[in-house]
Amino acid sequence: MSPEISPPVAAAPPAASSRVYSANLLFLTCLVLTVLLGSIARVWHPLSSISLGTSITLGEAVCFLVPACLFALRTGSPAATLRLKWPGAGPSLLGLLAGAAVVPLLRVADRAVAQILGYEFHIAGGQPVSATAVLALVAGSAVAAPICEELVFRGYILTAYEAAGIRPWTAILTITAMFIGQHVSPARAAAVGIHALMLTWLAWRTRSIWPAVAGHLGANGVAMLIGPPQTAAAARALDLAAIPGTALAACCLWRVARSGAVFAWQPVGRRKLPHSSWWPLWLAGLLVAGLASADVVQHRHLSAPAVHGLPVKAPWTAPLHLRYGIQGPSGNIGEADYRLTAQAPGGWRLHGSVEFRAANRMSETPIEMSFDASWSPASLRLYRFSGAVTRAGQKGVFWPREEKPSGQQSALDGGFFSPYELPWRLSAAEPLPRRAAGRLATLDLWESPIEDRGAERLVTVFLEQGEEAVRVPAGEFRTVRVTLGTGASVWYEVNKPFLLIQYRTADVVWMLASRQ
Repeated sequence: MSPEISPPVAAAPPAASSRVYSANLLFLTCLVLTVLLGSIARVWHPLSSISLGTSITLGEAVCFLVPACLFALRTGSPAATLRLKWPGAGPSLLGLLAGAAVVPLLRVADRAVAQILGYEFHIAGGQPVSATAVLALVAGSAVAAPICEELVFRGYILTAYEAAGIRPWTAILTITAMFIGQHVSPARAAAVGIHALMLTWLAWRTRSIWPAVAGHLGANGVAMLIGPPQTAAAARALDLAAIPGTALAACCLWRVARSGAVFAWQPVGRRKLPHSSWWPLWLAGLLVAGLASADVVQHRHLSAPAVHGLPVKAPWTAPLHLRYGIQGPSGNIGEADYRLTAQAPGGWRLHGSVEFRAANRMSETPIEMSFDASWSPASLRLYRFSGAVTRAGQKGVFWPREEKPSGQQSALDGGFFSPYELPWRLSAAEPLPRRAAGRLATLDLWESPIEDRGAERLVTVFLEQGEEAVRVPAGEFRTVRVTLGTGASVWYEVNKPFLLIQYRTADVVWMLASRQ
């Protein structure tokens, strides 16, 4: 019996190989533009100072919209190349619902990868604080990003692969890998991959980008709407929502597959594409591998060096009791007790109270305070700070900001609040990597809400080189020192930047007296 002989694989026609080459080159172009624009924004002040929403819209237009349109115009049929045909309201609405429903699953995937890598993805820059900034962020994340990115990945590239006769699932998985690479950060790989797989399948099954655009919009919009969970209960609820959410998304995709308004893609046989069609994709893969490796090194080794680990993730589980002695030019002027508990499911949260006893420069009577501070691991900004203060037997609440503080509360100004809020402010600020040691850096720190003078202020800090041994009543500690502006310095214990050892201004010194 003669052995079976496989039929020969025909060489792809020049037009097919040219389309695949152009698709891969478009991906490489978008990736390089994204890296270049991000690098320019970090060093050129006019770009780094614009709002997050505006920067997203600008980046999407420059890195995706313009290249996609230029490449599509060269084909002679840009509308067909970008899959702009409207498939009907049904598939698009199903795509929107599927994108919104899959968000809890994407959050679970993000946290699972964070557990493996040891860090979470975040975007420095914080949350918008004005209506204009909110609208700009919505326009950038929920409108510009879905349209511009879908034109490239589920529009031009998918159409080119289809025309070359590449098998459907080969094309879908390749484009999914491209989309993961475009987002660079390994911390987002699982969530981006799940989302991209769904969007690419939608565009392939309907032969239109609009269901994919709707799914992209639904996911981004819901993610912005719900934000990070602020409590352990909210995190558990989001985890549980992943089960019905995934089931709902699967039902929507099943309905799209069964819909009579969609069109099946018929592969065009086996064709052998020349290796020259793929070199842009291999080059892009090498670039992504380098960027991803640098991201891991940056977050795991440079952003958390041995002597500085800001920001911190609720580093204790049991209640923490800290007692500080307060000294002035004339000697002891009082003491303060901090009692803290913390948790970190989806966000970092502090609950605590502080009591100032005896006289100090702010008051001749004891002061008691309780507080609740929360900040987001995504923005690294404090987004809630509430509490109460009791002074001379009178109690007042100093949050939300809309409540104008009384004159008595207003008297508790910076000298009182700076040491009180300082550890949590720095923990909520952008991290200082090792390379910034010994250099000036600007951190975005929130104003004390009791002052009622706006949302935030900029404080210039100086991270001193090396370690310092500091002796306080609680013992001798290895510390790292941070100078704030021209009038204050703070010492944190090495590897425990949440633990304030000493705080010094021109006329007041706080020193750790005991801890339990």
